[in-house]
Amino acid sequence: MVAGLLLTVSHPVLGEDAGVSRRAAVERNEVVPLVSLMDWVEARYDGQVVEVELEDEEGSLVYEIDVLTPDGAKLQFSFNAGSGELLHVQGPAAAHRRPRLLETSP
Repeated sequence: MVAGLLLTVSHPVLGEDAGVSRRAAVERNEVVPLVSLMDWVEARYDGQVVEVELEDEEGSLVYEIDVLTPDGAKLQFSFNAGSGELLHVQGPAAAHRRPRLLETSP
């Protein structure tokens, strides 16, 4: 499922320093493991993870995980990278939710 996944840790607007800072946070284990968030998404929603970004949003690191559903819809999940808390979901998520698991955070 991870084949072809794009992980972006730099952002052209933020420049090199921001990318280095995010990479250092990952190396220092200051963020939850990406695999745990991807597992959480894949266990609850139909589709394939196609892109992951680690962004600095107003001083907080946020993982954005994009999922392509079987019918071609795009879902985007935003997680607080430090705590793993699900911040929001964009797209027609309700239609693609797997009903067997009901927890709300990884």
